[in-house]
Amino acid sequence: MSTKIVRCLIVYIMLASNLLFSLPTGVSADSPYQMDPNNTTVQRYQYGDDVLTGKTVPNAIVAFVKGNPDGDGINWRFNYAHYAKADSNGNFKLFSAHYSSGQILDLDTFTSTGEKLDSDKVYVFKGSYHMLDSIYDTTHELIGTTVKNTKVEVIKDGTVIASGVFSSSIKLSLPELPAGTFLTVQLTTGSNIDRYQKMVQSRKISLTPTTKWSSFVKGETGIPNAKIIFTDGSYDWYYRPMKINQTILANSDGSFEFSFDNAITSTLLNNNTFQVLDPVYENVLYEQKFTLRSTAPTISLITQLSTAITGTATPGSNIKIIDGMGEVIAEGQTDSKGNYNIPVSSLIGGDLITVQSYMPNNMNEVAQALTDVEKVYVEEINEVNETIDGTSTFGNTAVVEVTFNNTFSSLSANTSTKKYGPYAFSPGKMFKLKTGILPAGAKVKITLAAYSKKVTLPEMTVKQVVTRAISPSQVTVVNYKGKADLITIKGITKNSIIKVYNKSTGGLALIKKQATSTQATLSLHQLGKVSGTIYFTITSNGLKESKRVAVKYKGEKTDSLKINQIKIYNNKKKKDVILVNNLRRNDVIRVYSKSGKLIGVSSPSKGNSLKISIRQIGTKAGKVYLTVTSGGMLESSKTGKTFKTEK
Repeated sequence: MSTKIVRCLIVYIMLASNLLFSLPTGVSADSPYQMDPNNTTVQRYQYGDDVLTGKTVPNAIVAFVKGNPDGDGINWRFNYAHYAKADSNGNFKLFSAHYSSGQILDLDTFTSTGEKLDSDKVYVFKGSYHMLDSIYDTTHELIGTTVKNTKVEVIKDGTVIASGVFSSSIKLSLPELPAGTFLTVQLTTGSNIDRYQKMVQSRKISLTPTTKWSSFVKGETGIPNAKIIFTDGSYDWYYRPMKINQTILANSDGSFEFSFDNAITSTLLNNNTFQVLDPVYENVLYEQKFTLRSTAPTISLITQLSTAITGTATPGSNIKIIDGMGEVIAEGQTDSKGNYNIPVSSLIGGDLITVQSYMPNNMNEVAQALTDVEKVYVEEINEVNETIDGTSTFGNTAVVEVTFNNTFSSLSANTSTKKYGPYAFSPGKMFKLKTGILPAGAKVKITLAAYSKKVTLPEMTVKQVVTRAISPSQVTVVNYKGKADLITIKGITKNSIIKVYNKSTGGLALIKKQATSTQATLSLHQLGKVSGTIYFTITSNGLKESKRVAVKYKGEKTDSLKINQIKIYNNKKKKDVILVNNLRRNDVIRVYSKSGKLIGVSSPSKGNSLKISIRQIGTKAGKVYLTVTSGGMLESSKTGKTFKTEK
């Protein structure tokens, strides 16, 4: 067996045991050092890790090999997928993509000038049953899946910064962390512990548009003290590093800016590779080609409903907007990021719009872009229609976003948003976007799209066309006995028309009245002796009649009992008996003592008489009081009836 194979087997065994090789002391990658297989050691690396950790020569560069590097291997910036720099103690954290489990990766170590120090093999272990998504600097949460009763801990620099117990989906809130932050996610299920090395990835990196007119390059990273590199890809044939044209450090909030001078110009940086590196280990967190933009402005889609024209141009440039007749209809200026947003009014569908840009110190050199105004028409949205109807010369899909205002009390309100669509439609033809009935006051935004372009129409409000219904709590009904009944409605709008019906639908109004104030009183000859339900509508000026609202009312008072209807038997040593005759079916009798205490209640009568047994109404002569309650009516007044002494 060859020496190299034996060496690889030893590496694999020690990796599986999660052990580190010992390092020679007093060695730095800044000075010449003879190649040694023990220069670099690594920790266990598994599928799902973002980061390979380990130790090497101080200040050395470690890199994963990609493709087939040159025979001498020193062209590391061209032939390596991911690379990082060790710190002064030799510790490194190498950011990497998710390699497939079971792979054996080549890891090379170099000096800063490209001299190879070591070559190693890294085995990618299988992951666990836990699955974790990437962590971004914009989301501030850990997302993933796990199994029942798993404790999840997120650790930064040895301190737990977030934890929770989950049984299926993981959704754990994190503090705001800049890109490049290294984290350990520990998942504990019973006695099993899994650890993943993660790194916060960036979605905040941006560059302002740079043109030949620009005097600076400016951008945001969201990474405090990030290292920014512009390199043109050329290299020296001996050392072969990329040629770096500009290196700067972002400030404490991650933003950066540098002005051009005689040595560094926009032309020199054109087509450079723009890289953002973390400040400690110099992992490349972001990379893109930096190209000078045309000086011609860009114009966002506009319609005749648009209230502003937006787009981008050289930062700090002046903007003129010209209509099809050659008239300047608006002027403005781009901000420090090259964006402009200029209000306009009365745009005409199909008109040609020209946007011109120029620098204040060079008014003779003007760049321009042209666009036409798209024709869009949307019918009024009201609370009784189930579709939003309209037409547009642009787009083939539409999305509707509705913001509802939900008032829970007079002191607080909450809004919720719901999206409808996307709906397909043909440009130039009528569309119907089905949303169902939307409440008046809801805010509606319609976004039209075609391929990568889209335009959001100005916000519309759902119009009220039906009067808001009366609440039953606003209505008081008094069902008088022997005289006209009264209905009072409070909290209404002056001049509103009130109608009262005896049916939930159809039929004519029993009474109609126009309110002369915020309260109206209506008089009805007779609602009925028994309890029932009546229905109210209200109609405000310019609106349709509201829906009918049901209001229940009580019956009239039942006629009192006559004395001759009542017989009382004051028995000795057994229950006393009260007989009541000449009743209606379902009448209920209540018996009260002289002090007003209820001492007996009958069941509803099944015929025209009732027998009520009471354990003791009194041994001596006295008086009791009886009431009767007929179905759907109120309890009658009390009728007194005397009884004799027991024998």
